[in-house]
Amino acid sequence: MSKLENGLLFGSFNPLHVGHIQVLQFALEHFEVMHVFTRYTEGVDMVDWETKLSWLNRVNEECCDGRLRFYKFVLAMKDKQYAKLDFTGTFLECERRCGVHLDGLVCGEDMRYMADALSADLPDRTFIVHPRGEHSSSRVREDLDRWKDDLPKYVYDGLKAMGY
Repeated sequence: MSKLENGLLFGSFNPLHVGHIQVLQFALEHFEVMHVFTRYTEGVDMVDWETKLSWLNRVNEECCDGRLRFYKFVLAMKDKQYAKLDFTGTFLECERRCGVHLDGLVCGEDMRYMADALSADLPDRTFIVHPRGEHSSSRVREDLDRWKDDLPKYVYDGLKAMGY
């Protein structure tokens, strides 16, 4: 199967961990360019936007051949309450913000319902579900030292320097 041109991926990356890197690399197996809408909520995220973006840019350079494009996605919610969102409207708004036709989306198993909803509304697009890995942002947030191997060293060191 040949790769599609532009894909969409959502994530909070709070904090960025090796599972996120695996998903990004998986997405690039299917799409030439991934447009990554990165949720940022002040007061919820562990780090400020600039720090999060610097970590993501480092992943882009070191692991993803510069094929990721990042966009700030401000969403005032603490937990994954995405079921309340209009997925088709959100997808089309992301497409507008990117300025390119989005050929599809990659999401994790926990967001399969989003892919299913989009497939019904946008049957001409491709929606790919990535199997859930063993890594988890919530467990890292709960015990940073125990799960430090789940983090790139620069993320772990940065969080420790911030007092986590």
